[in-house]
Amino acid sequence: MLRNCIAIGATVAAVACGGETEAPRASQQAAAGPVNKLSACSLLTAEEVKSVTGQTVIAIDSTSAAGCHFRGPTELETIASIMVTAGMKPMATSAEMAAWRSGQIDPDDDIKPTIAALDGLGVPAIRNEIAGFGLVTIEVYKSGYLVDVTANTLELAKKLTPTVLSRVP
Repeated sequence: MLRNCIAIGATVAAVACGGETEAPRASQQAAAGPVNKLSACSLLTAEEVKSVTGQTVIAIDSTSAAGCHFRGPTELETIASIMVTAGMKPMATSAEMAAWRSGQIDPDDDIKPTIAALDGLGVPAIRNEIAGFGLVTIEVYKSGYLVDVTANTLELAKKLTPTVLSRVP
């Protein structure tokens, strides 16, 4: 089951797999990669989340530099999340990234995420979603980082992603 927890977006993984969220293990797949120097919470502000989603951010939770969760009126209500993992193996295209992520999914598991290449973001990107969880993750590759942007809909995640990408070196 852990393999499948890794195969889905980090925020969705917390819901689907239970317990603490762990960033995808992209660094295990790269021979040598950068140390995670990015703070996920430096990639988006509460004001930016509100301007895109229309929801007021009540709290920002950061379990580590790798994860940042923008919370709504209740502690369990996630408006948006950002996860950053350093050391991602290079990806040239969105199709390559979709094939890589799909290869991590155990065909015998009950959890079947939808993985699809996303073009138009200027970097290799995929949609990663588990039906019924109400969260959609866009995973992007940029400069050796795997960055997950999660929101309630694909459209909202797409609107947040360019701002996040503009802050990844």
